[in-house]
Amino acid sequence: MEYSILVKIYNNFLKEAVINLLIKEGIKVFDSEDNFSDLDFILVDHKSLDMKLFSRYPKAKIIFLDTGVREKELLKIFKMYKIAGIIAPYTDVHLFKKALQVIENGQIWLDNYYTKILINNYGEGSIARIQENTLTERERQIIERICRGMSNKEIAYELNISIQTVKTHIYKIFQKLNVSSRAQLISLFLDKE
Repeated sequence: MEYSILVKIYNNFLKEAVINLLIKEGIKVFDSEDNFSDLDFILVDHKSLDMKLFSRYPKAKIIFLDTGVREKELLKIFKMYKIAGIIAPYTDVHLFKKALQVIENGQIWLDNYYTKILINNYGEGSIARIQENTLTERERQIIERICRGMSNKEIAYELNISIQTVKTHIYKIFQKLNVSSRAQLISLFLDKE
């Protein structure tokens, strides 16, 4: 599939390198904020985050390029903005293209490093607080796997249940926690107690 990406990176040298690499891979790349109706993604770094830009392209999925942001700042960014994925500095082109596919399919792209940050720094307290009140053991297991970026199929396989059962649990989790997406669910676990 051909993707279109708006690249908004503060460092011009890095921006040009990313643009040239993506063009070489056959990805349609823009570096100016013209009126694009078919924009699929916006790739930004921490100095280029701009809510006005995101509201201008509401259908575009936001991908955050980590250029060395501290863990706490990274988690704030993930929570404050509608981030669909975080790209690590060590990501190669093949993995980046896989991330695009995952995000295009409505999932969140977090590699193990960012998932561990999420769970280790913020998840446990929030999960414990919510667990006491409403969630079953199976629902907690599913939430943990969603936070690790697993798909419904992967969750079903790991927990030895059907995909439909996973979907039913997720529906109940969303109702109990008053969320409507995986991103909102994950952001609940970014809050410190």
